[in-house]
Amino acid sequence: MSSKAGIGIAITTYNRREQLLQLVTSLREHTNPRVPVVVFDDGGCDGSREVVAPLVSAYIRAENRGITVNKNRALFYFCRIQPVKRVLLLEDDLLVTQPGWLKLWKRAIDHHGHINLALPKWSKQSREFRGGRGTARDPERWRRVSGCAMGASTKLIRKQVGYINPRFAGYGYEHAEWSERWIAAGHGGAITPRGRVYFALSDGLTLQPAESHANPQQIASNREVFLELRRQGYPRAPKPWLTAEQRRDFLAPLRAGGKQ
Repeated sequence: MSSKAGIGIAITTYNRREQLLQLVTSLREHTNPRVPVVVFDDGGCDGSREVVAPLVSAYIRAENRGITVNKNRALFYFCRIQPVKRVLLLEDDLLVTQPGWLKLWKRAIDHHGHINLALPKWSKQSREFRGGRGTARDPERWRRVSGCAMGASTKLIRKQVGYINPRFAGYGYEHAEWSERWIAAGHGGAITPRGRVYFALSDGLTLQPAESHANPQQIASNREVFLELRRQGYPRAPKPWLTAEQRRDFLAPLRAGGKQ
């Protein structure tokens, strides 16, 4: 893959074989086959790799370390191992719904550096919606944020914003802190007199029914980390690990190509 490749699509997954297969099938139907699609499997044991690996550019399987580490694997892969200009992180319970969808996301990343997905269940009649036409130049503006799909400039990840903070353990608030850090850096949202708004798109992607892997205790613990990082002004996370041991553990499956 050329270092000048336009965009890489990273799918994070854990024990959702049927949803993952549906997502990959929809990607193949509605996406240029030259766009690299890489699956990052966080230690699942449901046979996803055997079914999906032949359908994607690469399939990276690692030991289970939680969604924060797995999303950082995806970011690091497309920032450092197979570098691209833009990366789009997709969770495994999404579906692509229309042709040409990726062009919108690419343009929005170019305009704003960072962009999120507005979920179908969110109501534009609510106070959470703050306007925007949902275009690349004029994305929707929301007072809430989801981590289901996140697009970003890899140059800005490397040079300015950093990775998802590795202090988070698993699921909960990791995506919110990252998006707020982007806004603090001047990308992907704005601070208004009525509060913070996140830039988002609602076209091209929707959700599939799926069982949640959320852990309430983990979410509560991550909330405390989130509030502390917010008080500290969103310190940059230049590396997706905290210790030398974590670095070795993080890099091993990426260097092995997921062959574990």
